[in-house]
Amino acid sequence: MMKSLLLIAIAYATFSLTVSAETSTTLSASFSSPTQQARLLELYTSEGCSSCPPADEWLSTLKDHPQLWKTFIPVAFHVDYWNYLGWKDEFSKAEYTQRQRNYARFSNLSTIYTPGFLLNGKEWRSRTRNRTLNEGLGENVGPLDIQIADGVITAHFRPEKPVSGPLTLNIAWMGFDIVTKVQNGENEGRDLQHDFVSFQTEAIQGVAAGDIYRWRFTANVPIKLPEKKGVAFWITDGNNPTPVQATGGWF
Repeated sequence: MMKSLLLIAIAYATFSLTVSAETSTTLSASFSSPTQQARLLELYTSEGCSSCPPADEWLSTLKDHPQLWKTFIPVAFHVDYWNYLGWKDEFSKAEYTQRQRNYARFSNLSTIYTPGFLLNGKEWRSRTRNRTLNEGLGENVGPLDIQIADGVITAHFRPEKPVSGPLTLNIAWMGFDIVTKVQNGENEGRDLQHDFVSFQTEAIQGVAAGDIYRWRFTANVPIKLPEKKGVAFWITDGNNPTPVQATGGWF
């Protein structure tokens, strides 16, 4: 049974990657979206929720999907509002709960719940998820280009449609192939498999230079990422959490 809380408050994408070392100061990589919109797929989940493991397992199958990083970019956000049920999810953060609430505030959701999917900022309860993911890219919104050289991130986004601004570049540093042995709570005794887990997020406001938005800042890669890791980048407009464009990949 789906858990819920009433609200109280590209052309295919292409990416290339070279990693010189596993530290922020030596990380080098590049990621690019197409002009058409690549979709951000968000899962809100919790190790304290007995109905979440099937959603987590489905998300894990996307590691081998042929369109991964090309037409869609998945991220799993572990919320903290079920931690009181006997098991504290070590990947949960209050900011991820607040992110889900922000979607509700912008009428993308009527309630917050787990497991909860959003595709391009819209509630997604599709029973034909794999078919939907194979539908390809969205409308022309503009290309997002990311370069990481010696730990410094440089990004450019040229919007094809009018924006309200300011534009923000969001980043989620993700871990894969994670197994948690749950010792209490609703999932007691289970080994839970996790992928696309957001370990840390950042949001950096861009600077407009003519018709291009630009970013330049130091990468802040979490120290405790597992061996298999990835990163997602997406653009948002003003205070609206709905993604405008996205890209990402392994690193």
